[in-house]
This record gives sequence, structure tokens and C-alpha cells, in this order.
Amino acid sequence: MNVAIIEDHKIIGEALNNSISKLLKVKEIRLYFSSDSFLNSSNAWSPNLIISDLMMPGINGVDLIRSYKAKLGNEVKIIILTSHTNKTTIKQVISNGANGYLSKEGSLEELIKAIHLVFKGENYIGETLRDKEHSSEKVGYHLSPREKDVLNLICSGRIMKEVADDLGLSIHTAQSYHNNILRKFKVRRTSDLIVAAIRHGYYTP
Repeated sequence: MNVAIIEDHKIIGEALNNSISKLLKVKEIRLYFSSDSFLNSSNAWSPNLIISDLMMPGINGVDLIRSYKAKLGNEVKIIILTSHTNKTTIKQVISNGANGYLSKEGSLEELIKAIHLVFKGENYIGETLRDKEHSSEKVGYHLSPREKDVLNLICSGRIMKEVADDLGLSIHTAQSYHNNILRKFKVRRTSDLIVAAIRHGYYTP
């Protein structure tokens, strides 16, 4: 596993670097002290995991997540480690592609747990942040990257054959993703799914 740590507080960044290298089987860790320095770095090296603060000089917030995805694609795992813990921000960040969101007040053990879970395909919200929501469903529906791709195409008006063609999938596989998304959103019809996706920030018309 290659890990990029992006943290403008040097002491925190160096502490994360040292701790993760001891607790996880990591091929290489690179530490960046700004989002710009990471985004402008060479494309010859690509991390499997990004652990990033959310609010830093330069690009920040939801645009930060989108920039990471644009640079590395949807397969990269992104965990946000931040002091910004309001529920609207959490929802926006998860909806726009982050796989985990933890408070800096949490423990190192919880961060390691979150890393393991996101690589199993789950989203993770820090334990101290869950009290800010009445239920985890208000934060995110725990969609895989491929399910998010399928959902986006469905919401943009693609029929299932077009979804399959655009993503290089068989119609059977695309339909299977569609069924899983319907189940996770607890709706039965595609029209209801699109309404729910827009309402919860998973798609912007």
C-alpha cells in the first residue's frame, strides 16, 4: 500500500507518518504539507490511500476531494482527518467521494480501524461524530466507487444498456449494481432513486 499524508501542521503530519509506518504494512508513505504540493506532484507515484486534513491553504473542502479524485481516479481511498465536525460538512464530504471522516480528537487505533474498513469497501464515520446524526443513513449510504458511477449515470438519464457500455460492464452486472443501489436507498423505482440521490447530495442536476 502507498499512502499520502496531506497535513499542513508539520508535527501532526510527522506523527501520523511515523505511527502508520509502524502499525500498517506500507510500501511507501509520502508526507505533503499542503494540498497544492500533492496535487502538483509527479504522476509517476500514485497512493492507494490519502489521509488528509480538510481545511488548508489553497484548495479545501469538497473541492479538495474532487481534486484528489480527478488526479487519481475513483479507486483511491480517501480518509479525512480534521477538526471540522459539523454534520453538513461530513455529509458533503462523504457524498463527494471521501471514504472516511474522522475527528482529530479521535485515537490512532480508530484511524487504523477506519483504514482497514475502507479497504473492505465500507465508509467510516468517526465514533465521536456519529452522535451528530440521528442515524448513519443521514451521513451516507455506503456506496462503493462503482455503485457511485452507476448512480451518477442513472441520474443523468442513461438507460441500463448505456450504463453498461459507458462503464465497460455487462448488462447483467450493471443491473446488479442498480439493484444494490435501490436496496441501499430503500426505494423500488428508479424515479424514486433519482429523487433521493438529489435530496441527499449524491447527484447535482
